[in-house]
Amino acid sequence: MKRLITVLMIVCQCLFLIVTGCTGESGERTERKAASAQLQNEPRISFDIEDKSTGTYKQHICQLWEKTKMIIKEDAGKDLTDEQYLFLGKEVRRAWLNLHAHSCLYHQENISRGIEDTPDHKLETMIGHVLGLIDELYGWPTDEKESREDARKRLIQSDINGTIRALDNWLQSADMR
Repeated sequence: MKRLITVLMIVCQCLFLIVTGCTGESGERTERKAASAQLQNEPRISFDIEDKSTGTYKQHICQLWEKTKMIIKEDAGKDLTDEQYLFLGKEVRRAWLNLHAHSCLYHQENISRGIEDTPDHKLETMIGHVLGLIDELYGWPTDEKESREDARKRLIQSDINGTIRALDNWLQSADMR
């Protein structure tokens, strides 16, 4: 059963990567420009599925969240086009999906035994909340452009720092058993 779940997670991640690579032609030109600029720089954020560090599930989430919230604050303050947000969001979303796949491959036994997650699975829920925030800011390529822009506008006009603080508090309240 564990292997089936792992295989399903890998298949889902592959499908995600395929879907996010499919944008309109007008977005391709913008993406290429942003991609060439990004190639000159180090990636802003990443997480290796095969990460062999000794960190726990919570430590991985905390480290990735620290990077993510800074990037989200920075990008929310920029005046970017929809295509630019989609492009920048790929990297952030990929890091969190890689973390989730990593947890399925390397932490699932301890999570299932209640060693690396809370009884109510706050850490797994945290990943869902962060992915939701990422989707709001950066958009999802298959959504209509207008709905992506509306969601982004609502998020930016709301208290984005309050949302980030709420997620900080959520993560801090995840007391391990």
